[in-house]
Amino acid sequence: MNTQSPWNDLDPPTTVLPPAYDRPPRRRPKKLPVFCMVVAIIDLVMASIRLLITPLSMYGATLVPPDDPVAKTIPFEIGFNLFIGVAGVAMGIGMLAKKAWAVPVGWANVAITVLGIIFGIWQTAIMMDTDPMLTGDPAYEAGVMFGATCAGVVRFALVVCVAVALVKYQAWLDKRW
Repeated sequence: MNTQSPWNDLDPPTTVLPPAYDRPPRRRPKKLPVFCMVVAIIDLVMASIRLLITPLSMYGATLVPPDDPVAKTIPFEIGFNLFIGVAGVAMGIGMLAKKAWAVPVGWANVAITVLGIIFGIWQTAIMMDTDPMLTGDPAYEAGVMFGATCAGVVRFALVVCVAVALVKYQAWLDKRW
């Protein structure tokens, strides 16, 4: 007896899915955390302004007499401005573009900004000791110290915000992949 039936060949063929359906569905890219985005935009703007103002510092360096004690600090100030500007712009662009390389660039920016704040304190101390306009008038000295302190506190607060944003951004990157 023949067990093969001609009707067995009429079974529907098994469907083979194209290769795209074999993979798990891609996750939609998550949105960048709002705090990270805001800090990246603020730092991008501030760093861009710093880069635009740095040529004025270079011009101002030519006006300082070479025997002035502050003249020795000017190359460091210009170097800090350039590095903070370039690193800040790169970090802002990298974070907004959702790139992982923004994290080490951002930490370099944080480190050099903290060094820049310390340098600013040192430079202010030199100016307070040597500038004839600043020595002797307590009201003028208090005004300079108040202004330098306010600038330092604002810069430090912004650096803390950038550091917190970098930690949040790194956590977001780790969850994303």
